[in-house]
Amino acid sequence: MNSFESCCKNLIKQPNFWLKLLIGVLVAAIPIVNILAFGYLGGAIRESEAQEDFILPNWDLSAQKLKQSLLTGINELVILLSFLGGPVVVGYVTGLGLFWVSHSLRLLLAYCGLVIGAPTAVYAMLYVVNINELASMRIVGTMFWRTIRTWRYVVIPAILFLCLMVLSMQLLPTATLGGPIFFGLVFTIAFMRGLKIVH
Repeated sequence: MNSFESCCKNLIKQPNFWLKLLIGVLVAAIPIVNILAFGYLGGAIRESEAQEDFILPNWDLSAQKLKQSLLTGINELVILLSFLGGPVVVGYVTGLGLFWVSHSLRLLLAYCGLVIGAPTAVYAMLYVVNINELASMRIVGTMFWRTIRTWRYVVIPAILFLCLMVLSMQLLPTATLGGPIFFGLVFTIAFMRGLKIVH
């Protein structure tokens, strides 16, 4: 199993990596259009399955590829909303239920949800092929179980992901949040697909 640092170094060494990443971040920052960016990530996951490293393919703007990215992107967006957004909402709503808790502590609970949700969402992106599978509680439970089993490996990438989200929320309008999410997902996916201990 490679370290997070070595996975990031391997990713950065890929030809035209920064250009591909920049295009993805810009596309993901545009509401609605960001579905294409998440579809691109889903396609990259499937194309890299047989390879040792996660590889970002070149952006293909042909009509057929855009249609495929759109369909894949809808699947990935549902997965992200379920596994990334779900724990954040649960954390914040739990804080609302504790009416004596300050707003800062409610946000802290939401951020804790993000630390749990980010690796779980990545596992779901890696292993859930069709959103119909999300109807099965066994699949949903399996994704969270993977996060629990690997928590000591995924906690640092999840905290870095959280820091990126918090920083972007301070610097950019909330509508552009897809860009930082895309950026964080690329590095987190590259690392977590190498965790073999749960297979």
